[in-house]
Amino acid sequence: MKLADRVITSGESIRQAMIKNNRMSSELIVSIPAGIDTNQFSLMRKMADIRTLFNIPSQSFIVGIVGVLRSWKGHHDLIAAAKHIRDKIPNLKILIVGEGPQRSAIEQQVIDANLSDIIILAGYQKDPAPFMKAMDVVVLPSYANEATSQVLPQAMAMRRPVISTNIGSLPEVVINGKTGLSIPPRDIEALAGAIVRLYSNKELRKKLVAAGYAHVQSKFTFDRMIDNTEAVYQKLLAI
Repeated sequence: MKLADRVITSGESIRQAMIKNNRMSSELIVSIPAGIDTNQFSLMRKMADIRTLFNIPSQSFIVGIVGVLRSWKGHHDLIAAAKHIRDKIPNLKILIVGEGPQRSAIEQQVIDANLSDIIILAGYQKDPAPFMKAMDVVVLPSYANEATSQVLPQAMAMRRPVISTNIGSLPEVVINGKTGLSIPPRDIEALAGAIVRLYSNKELRKKLVAAGYAHVQSKFTFDRMIDNTEAVYQKLLAI
């Protein structure tokens, strides 16, 4: 990295960590979040009806998570939270989209918690957009190893309210109370409370969806990423 004229990171928290831990000059590091394909993640697309395919009743309130089934992604925390809120949201369904090394552990936790009737493990899906469309709330309760995330901007582009933890660069995407709800990592009560809050407050969901969609369109699209990257190269070529 000492030979690089510029270093591009995917989040401001990563940039700050490199400045602090690697003692790199702040002028040499630029933060450019990875962009999403807003054509793929658009409600205007014609896509499969996941509720029908998975026999989910139309009145169900679906809380979903999309991601590799790794321990630090927070799937176990979501399942623990579901146990606390199932009586507060009688029509609750938890839709888990993804595959990974924690599959067996998650399946066992679901059985132990007696939640098999409300939790659906959909496995790996090449196209997560139809699943996000089916969700009423998208959550990302990770407690480690997160930059700005791809899932959160994708969900926000699909006009879905989001809940995430406040680690890494996730707060750059989810501005608490404005573009989504942000909670501390590994806080089951906070996660459960945030889900119930969105379930109980339709107007809040609408507010977060509108602000979240605008936030993504202004900062997290492919076009924005390309423009910002080109600007870095143009500045270097002009030196």
